[in-house]
Amino acid sequence: MEGNQSKMKAAQVVEFGKPYQLNTVAIPDVKDDELLVKIHAAGFCHSDLQVLSGQFGTKLPIATCADLSWIPSHEPAGIVIRVGRNCSGGFKVGDRVGVLNFKKACTQCSGCRLSKRENKYYEPRYCDVRETAGFQHDGAFAEYMTADPATTVLLPSSLPFEQAAPLMCAGATVWGALEKATTGLSPGDAIAIIGIGGLGHLGVQFAKAMGYRTVAIDNRAEGRQLATEVPSSELQPDLVVDSAASDASDQIFRFTNGEGLAAAVVCTDSLEVNAWALHLLRIAGTLVLLGLPPERWMFDSDVIVFRELLYRISGSYANIMSVFFKDVSPDNPVKKGRTEELLKRIGCTVDPKHADDYDNLLAAVHDCAEYISSLPDYQPAPDLKAYPRDNIHRPSEKEQVFGAAWAHKVLIKGKATGCGLRGKTACIKDCIAIAGVPQFYGSDAFPAWTPTTDATVITRILEAGADIQGTAVCENFCNSTSSFTSAQGTVENPHREGYSAGGSTSGGAALVSSGLIDIAIGTDQGGSIRVPSSLCGCVGFKPTHGLVPYTGITSGDAIDDHAGPLARSVLQAAECLDAIAGYDGIDDRSVGAAAHGSWKFAESLRIGIGSSTRLDGIKVGMVTEGFEQSIVQTEVREVVRAAAQRLKELGAIVEEVSIPLHLEGPAIWTIQQRISGAAGILGQAHGRRVLGLTEFEQARLPWTAENFSKLFPSTQNTVINGLYLSETFPGLYGKSVNIGRQIRDAYENSLKTFDVLVMPTTPYVAPKHGSRESPRTCFEPSIGLTTNTAVFNVTGHPAMSLPVGFAPAKDDTAVYLPSIMPKVPGSITNHSGRR
Repeated sequence: MEGNQSKMKAAQVVEFGKPYQLNTVAIPDVKDDELLVKIHAAGFCHSDLQVLSGQFGTKLPIATCADLSWIPSHEPAGIVIRVGRNCSGGFKVGDRVGVLNFKKACTQCSGCRLSKRENKYYEPRYCDVRETAGFQHDGAFAEYMTADPATTVLLPSSLPFEQAAPLMCAGATVWGALEKATTGLSPGDAIAIIGIGGLGHLGVQFAKAMGYRTVAIDNRAEGRQLATEVPSSELQPDLVVDSAASDASDQIFRFTNGEGLAAAVVCTDSLEVNAWALHLLRIAGTLVLLGLPPERWMFDSDVIVFRELLYRISGSYANIMSVFFKDVSPDNPVKKGRTEELLKRIGCTVDPKHADDYDNLLAAVHDCAEYISSLPDYQPAPDLKAYPRDNIHRPSEKEQVFGAAWAHKVLIKGKATGCGLRGKTACIKDCIAIAGVPQFYGSDAFPAWTPTTDATVITRILEAGADIQGTAVCENFCNSTSSFTSAQGTVENPHREGYSAGGSTSGGAALVSSGLIDIAIGTDQGGSIRVPSSLCGCVGFKPTHGLVPYTGITSGDAIDDHAGPLARSVLQAAECLDAIAGYDGIDDRSVGAAAHGSWKFAESLRIGIGSSTRLDGIKVGMVTEGFEQSIVQTEVREVVRAAAQRLKELGAIVEEVSIPLHLEGPAIWTIQQRISGAAGILGQAHGRRVLGLTEFEQARLPWTAENFSKLFPSTQNTVINGLYLSETFPGLYGKSVNIGRQIRDAYENSLKTFDVLVMPTTPYVAPKHGSRESPRTCFEPSIGLTTNTAVFNVTGHPAMSLPVGFAPAKDDTAVYLPSIMPKVPGSITNHSGRR
């Protein structure tokens, strides 16, 4: 508007059946929640003609006024010149917009309640008392028009106003029909637009732009001519058919190689054409009707039933859910330029003339994400009645042991009639979900989060009768084999203070090996069960990948993830494994595992022990590469060889075996773990069918400089390494997985000869705790600890850490600490084989 202009020109309906009158009228007042748009183009719709001719009569509330004059047209396009003080949607003066034809959701009716529930905002077109431009409120045949931001859309700069205006109703109508018609179809499928008028003409162009082989059908010469009058050859229909021709059906079936059309959109109310269109469809084809006849429509039910056809009735924009460029919520935060901002991060861009389109599409996906966020989560409900959680608390100084072994104390009594673990006490690694028990994950980079579900292993050990005493400290993000990296404190080796308990299941290993707890449930991504078991002197078992569901456990890398028991005897570990093993119907790592309860590991062990203490016929392979690396401490090597000799004395056949690819394992694991581990830490892990720990992800993301600074250097290093490797070595992750499979096959080949493979679990006994002075001093104590463990996370083989003696500490020969021999039993090839 210029200056204080208060008047404008407008075309008005003053009498039904008479031409519009061009009058001078007041510019409409703009409410605080409205926009004022200067109209640059406005479409004349068929419904405008119906209104003018009086077909709707007193059905129009505006027609009951003493003064009939009102402004028609519901297809406007223009520029925003005023924005109300409380206007939503982020619009600003100068925006190029199109205005859809509804406004003012009442927020109270059933339609509004439905739209709020499904879309998270009130959408005027659902409202039972909605106002329609040119019907219940003044429309666009004027210089200015007020608009509801909820039904206003941004236009691409490349789209002329005169082309945009018809899209606000006619375009949106046929676009919505095409979306219905093409659900499940692929570009290249054949579809037809029947009836080439204003809607059909747009429908042909849209269908071609969507990549479909398009047939334009009309019995009028002018309709068929209109189908070919398109702005570019790419939008020309592939076939134009006269529906009145005797061979019309034959032309269409020849075009589709005898199959028929995948879909058809009918834009005419001809009775004959609507009925005929059904016979043009292929099996399971779709018919969308935009021109439903006013008379009683008759259709061939046999065709629909026996050819499994789907027909849908669509209407003008007034009755459809789809809109051109997709509606976005009034408060959508996606602004112009967001696409370029995102692509700039990866050094890419888009054609500037298409940037607005991508911004609009981005806004649409934001609304989709908001909608999903509003839905209730779907997680297994814990049985809090059967297994109440009593006295959840942080341990007092008096309760705390081995420095900081406990994360939280809680008492959860197991099933009184449980079988297998009845009477056993258990602790749970602080990365495994227990509903109601806060979890630190070894970090203070974010507040402790509280799970609302139980991990599968929790449910199973409770059902087996174990009493959970609390959660045990784990190392920072389960990302270290030392025991001084947890933000909750250092875990001391139960045999000697000042020495490492190993990690990342540090608290559990200390509690079990000391005898304070019978069993611990831990996790292992590179040795995190076996390393602390080795350094503390207890049995630690990493099962075959997927044998124990990882459901409800924070993930490091789905390939490396393993959950398993720590215990003071092999029999106790077997009893625990009986309780927790088996597919749970959720975790895709466990697909292929037999059902829960299928195994009898403990029973088989008892039978074996009861029948004989001899090992006659058992073949044991001592992996040369696991013993002879320079990092392996001489005393550790000797202790493990002595244990192997004892097996020989019991009748086992003990032989050396060389597996050269064993030496590649640590490097392969490093590359794989850094890349996928970084993705997991950054919240970018995907592509799995698992239980999403939504509360955990929301607690730790997004990362900030402050949060990142609180991570232990080992966790920071994983992120830094992963980002670098992903950027610098494309394809390396896939190659590392491939070579990992090669290493697995090498072990499998050896296991055709040997029943079990042995080597030292860790190359040296527990080291002293490191210094937090620098990243280098943080890493030094644990360098090489996973030399013989990480490779079996890569291959997925089962691996057990078994205490066989003591050896002196590297830095003090007067200090003797546990030395462990791992066993790699059986084959990985099936979950029912020997473990």
